Parts: sequence; structure tokens; C-alpha cells
Amino acid sequence: MTSIIAPVIASMVTAHERWPDSTGPNNAAFNAAFNTDLRMYEYIVKQPDIYKLFGRVMDAIATSPKSDLKHLVSGFDWAGLGKASVIGGNIGYSCVKLAEAFPDLSFIIQDIPHVVEEGAKVIKENNEASIANCIQFQEYDFFQKQLVVGADVYLLRQIFHNWDFENSVKVLKNTVESMGQHLHVLIMDFVVSEPGTVSSVNERVLRSRDVGMMQLFNSLERDLEGWKAILEAVDSRLKINAVNTPYGSFMSVIDVVLG
Repeated sequence: MTSIIAPVIASMVTAHERWPDSTGPNNAAFNAAFNTDLRMYEYIVKQPDIYKLFGRVMDAIATSPKSDLKHLVSGFDWAGLGKASVIGGNIGYSCVKLAEAFPDLSFIIQDIPHVVEEGAKVIKENNEASIANCIQFQEYDFFQKQLVVGADVYLLRQIFHNWDFENSVKVLKNTVESMGQHLHVLIMDFVVSEPGTVSSVNERVLRSRDVGMMQLFNSLERDLEGWKAILEAVDSRLKINAVNTPYGSFMSVIDVVLG
């Protein structure tokens, strides 16, 4: 990934000079480095070698102890629920883990077309029928009206840190308009702590990721007040029911309900 990261780091000053007040997702150091109007994911999907390498890096991160999907399983009380809509759910690794732990759950994974095509194949080829049959895929653009109405849970894992405030509000608003009372939106992402309140190791990771989001997407990792601001902008009735940071996890599970 050095072929991507090194030019991006070197282009931070250029990006700030070129777009000093912009929060636009294609006004990042990445765009300055590669002279493109495409967002990072849009760009690398057109570069097969880089895309494959990036996928391997993401797989390695996903299986690291502090990003392990076991934290998603333990971070919320899934028992007794029926249907989960997993927005931007990629090829379904998170749903496999949840299905193994909670066999009564069913899942609709929503993502862009080429991810949906790949995911449906991967799930069918690598899992028993009892797992594969409870996972469906659906093409979906999360900037459009939510297609799944009345799911028990709408899960957005590591979605919002790729987007600025305005776009995050749009994504969440589309989700909330399809949910009812007593249903849940789960946001699994970083909740940045106040300086000096966590270990130096964890703080270094949080701060470096925050800078990384700015470099790649012109976005950020948010503290709790940042998450509350998004909720308030979407619907003043939205309330944080709980924030759970499983032991050993870098990320937290934010349980949001309509109050």
C-alpha cells in the first residue's frame, strides 16, 4: 500500500492549499496525489492490482484482534431479533459471524453491484447451507431511499468515518426514515476519546486513523459529541441508547433508537 499512502501523505499541504475550506469527499490529499475527482474507492476499483492488494490489507485489518468481528457479536444483544439490514456490508463476513452465533437472525446485505455479485458467490461457496440461506444480498446506494422497511436492526459498520458531516447525515436520514419505534440503528465505528483518557498505544492508533481519514476521504474519526451532532441533524428524536466498547476492541457499538 506504500504506492498509495506515500503520495497521499506528501500531498496533504497541496490539498489544504487547493481546497482550504472544503469538506467535499473528493477534495482530499488522495485526490491531489492522484490528480483525480474520484473518491479513493472509486479510483482503486479501476486499478485491478491495487484493488486486490487493498482487499488483502482490509482482510488483515479485519482479522486483527482489536478489529475482530467477535466484538460485533458481543457488542449488542442480538438474541430474539429477526431481521437485520447490513448497509455497506461488503461480502458478508460480519453476517457469517453473527449467523453462527444467532441462527434465528436473517440478513440483507446492501452494497454496490460488483460487491453484491462477489459476496453472493463467496457466501454460497464458503459456508454451510444453514448459514448461506439466511444471508441475502441487495444492490443499494445508501444515498438513496432505504429499500428495507421495518428491519429489527440497521447496521452500519465502518461507514461514516469515510464521509463528512453532510454526507453522513444523508446516509443516516435515509436509514431512519425506514425504521419504526423500538427498532435499532447500530453504528460500529471509532468513538474518539478525550486526549489522555486512554492508553498511549490506543491514542496513537486513534489519532493516526483520524489523520488517515482526512488524507484519504477528507473525513474524520468522531468523538461522542460528533456522533450526537449527526443524530440531532437527522432527527431530534434520535437517542443514543447505549455505547458499548467490547473489551479489546478499538471500535464501539453505538445503539441508536427513536425516542
